[in-house]
Amino acid sequence: MCLQVSSFQADESYTPSRISVRAGTHYHDLSEVASHQLREPAGWVLINLQPDEGRPLHTFLLQLAVLANHQNGRDTHIRQVVVLSPRVEDGEWLQGTLR
Repeated sequence: MCLQVSSFQADESYTPSRISVRAGTHYHDLSEVASHQLREPAGWVLINLQPDEGRPLHTFLLQLAVLANHQNGRDTHIRQVVVLSPRVEDGEWLQGTLR
């Protein structure tokens, strides 16, 4: 997952400093799959969501939670979120290779 966070120099207290990414099939079974600490970010921030087994993460719902901001800010600015996944051929879903 890629996050577009503007420059820390421009936004200061609006810039997130700690982010949690949670995944699941619906809102009630979300579990944290990644946590990321940001130190004065500028531009794109990459967060790897691939589990240790090497297979892609299979989920229906992603939740991005901003846990803290720089300078104890109350609001946050995230300009854009991009979620990228590997390309899957037509028959792979039926063969059960992605679980």
